[in-house]
Amino acid sequence: MQLCPKCRKEIRYIPVNYDEVIVCDNELTTVYTERGRRVEGYQPHKCKELNNAKSEENNNG
Repeated sequence: MQLCPKCRKEIRYIPVNYDEVIVCDNELTTVYTERGRRVEGYQPHKCKELNNAKSEENNNG
């Protein structure tokens, strides 16, 4: 299991090219294409570091 260094949410790294990797949430999602095909995959990770920053402010006092 890998965690985002900013928000501590579970993530996974998925290679998309020989020199490129995308960071995604670790939750498998089912979506449907415009042609009705069912596809499973992972959503790109959007870090919620603002929530993490607020909790750090509360901890620091």
